[in-house]
Amino acid sequence: MKKFISIVLAVMIALPFSIVANASMADDKKFMAYVQPIKTMNDNIDYFSTDTDISFRSTSNGSDPTISVHYDDRYFMADSSVYNNDLAKLSLRMSLSAFNCAADDGSYLNKSRNIVDFMNKCKFENIYVNEDYKKKPTQNSIGVCLATRKIGDTTLIAVAIRGGGYESEWAGNFNAVTSGDTHPGYEIASRSVQKCIQSYINRYYTLSQEHEAGKTKLWMVGYSRGGAVANLTSAFILDEKMFPKERMYTYTFEAPQPSAVAYHGDEYGCIFNIVNPVDLVPRLIMKDWGYGRFGKDYYIPTKNNAIFDKVSDEVLKKANKYLELGGEEWFDEIPGSTTSNAPALDDVMTMFAEELKSPDSSKSTLLLSILQVVFLRKYASSRGKPEIDLSQELLDTLSRVVNVKFDISYIQQGIKAHYPELTLAWLDTVPPLPSPDDYRKVSLNSKVNISVYDSKSNLVSQTKGGKPQSIEGSGIEAVIKDDSQILYLPTFEEYIIRLTTVNDDDLNYKVTEFIDGEEGKTVRYDGIKVISGEKYTGIIENLEKTKDAKYMLFKGDSHIPVYNDTDIEPEDDTDSFIIIETDSDITTDTTSDTSTDSTDTSSGTEQKHIIPGDLNEDDIVTMEDVVLLQRHIADLVAIPNKTLLCADVNFDKDVNMEDVTRMQTYIAKLIDSF
Repeated sequence: MKKFISIVLAVMIALPFSIVANASMADDKKFMAYVQPIKTMNDNIDYFSTDTDISFRSTSNGSDPTISVHYDDRYFMADSSVYNNDLAKLSLRMSLSAFNCAADDGSYLNKSRNIVDFMNKCKFENIYVNEDYKKKPTQNSIGVCLATRKIGDTTLIAVAIRGGGYESEWAGNFNAVTSGDTHPGYEIASRSVQKCIQSYINRYYTLSQEHEAGKTKLWMVGYSRGGAVANLTSAFILDEKMFPKERMYTYTFEAPQPSAVAYHGDEYGCIFNIVNPVDLVPRLIMKDWGYGRFGKDYYIPTKNNAIFDKVSDEVLKKANKYLELGGEEWFDEIPGSTTSNAPALDDVMTMFAEELKSPDSSKSTLLLSILQVVFLRKYASSRGKPEIDLSQELLDTLSRVVNVKFDISYIQQGIKAHYPELTLAWLDTVPPLPSPDDYRKVSLNSKVNISVYDSKSNLVSQTKGGKPQSIEGSGIEAVIKDDSQILYLPTFEEYIIRLTTVNDDDLNYKVTEFIDGEEGKTVRYDGIKVISGEKYTGIIENLEKTKDAKYMLFKGDSHIPVYNDTDIEPEDDTDSFIIIETDSDITTDTTSDTSTDSTDTSSGTEQKHIIPGDLNEDDIVTMEDVVLLQRHIADLVAIPNKTLLCADVNFDKDVNMEDVTRMQTYIAKLIDSF
């Protein structure tokens, strides 16, 4: 059995975040495929829909501004196992209305005012607010609001779980020591919500009769801690057959991972968890310790997705619009505007898990104890306004206790990404996707200068002396980790990586694919003997055009690939991990017969040396190649990076009309070689 202590979890969820609303749907067909159209299942039913305004607790200054919301009965007549982005937007608004309202009248009796107003405006009846909503929150309390709405002969039960503005309630996140597989703080709250639902059904005779007859449906929502509780409660209800999955609609947002036995099977197919991959909170409790969420995770796009640059300006505008409702604009750019943010945050969480070794280690216990003392003592105001900067206290405590070197900016970005205004801006702009964004991780030892170019020969990333250089507008930034340099490159683009060694040493070069959130194919070049000033070129193919990328590495400007005659030995009896043990002596001969073939026995296939100037790959340089290069320079055709390498016939690391002239000179036999 496992014991578990959540480390950073509770503090992050403690931050009193709020709400937002309204917007438009992007017309990108790839994303529209995940929006479920409304279907009328019974034309005799008079379906209700409305556009109205609701109140939410603002992140920026804790006021209660209003936003618009659209409700439609028909959302709950559709298949509950199919993601519906319109229902997700409605659910997020209900989740954020469930935060304790900001208005302070000296009493807790009206802290549920926003969610009650939401229920009334959407024409729900029998509105019930539990006792925890009406008094000062405690460590294990949980605010819940329930209401019903009749849709034809079906009664919909709405359940909104408080996920913000809950003062000391966040301390329940620290209640994480267990001999089982479920976070006890969330389990206590979830069992309370489940009991509340059952009591609510039993309270009304007609409702209980309808439930027995299978004529009730359940709609449950929650944000952050409330999302974790909604996720776990839904799993309990399904496991205990309180409701069948066909009659349940659960939507959670930026929810932590509450269980080490969370399952994504069809039996939990009515649970949808919308997460931002650059948000820190949904990564807790760490997946390296076996924790996850029940149901299906849907992911907001990151910089590693082509849609990001298309919609980022619109998302930023909306997020700041929502924040301005509370009094100020917060974002200069969208949190996670570099390709490294999400995958690097993954690496940081893995480092924490490895450093702490086990959930019940002495270091885990020490860290948890310090965080409890720091935050509980300083959460001084009776109205729940802490006297400290919670995020800064978290970072300070981590640096004192945990011996892990990490870039603090990824934690800071992870905190900002948890603002609900940002989640709403994303959902209102484009639907999330059912798998995380794909990318390639390129790792090199630090004794090399790196320049990365995209398919249009734009410089997009660079390091010198092991330090990243600023490339304005790029979004691809190298990560320096110990003695390595790491690049995270999207799969929808081709890249040329040019390397220059800075001393005499071994060069190690590795490319790993991450597809659908899982580590996949790896190509690794180990132990290349180099001297200072040598140059190498790596090709990173576009996976949308080439499914089986080779990730070839070339010596200098010779176009001769790095390989040797040793066999590839797959790791763990699979062919997904390719290790190329390079020879120490790699010859470069640009004047000899460059058309000579060479066999790469490591892949079991014949592999040719690339011929400079041969752009159409017919083994000879002719005017057809010249015309092809001219058309490429004029942006009439796009030559793949792997082939474009052949076009740099004067080896100046650029492809332009000078290369055209040199190719023509070679064809006219005015020069013997390139």
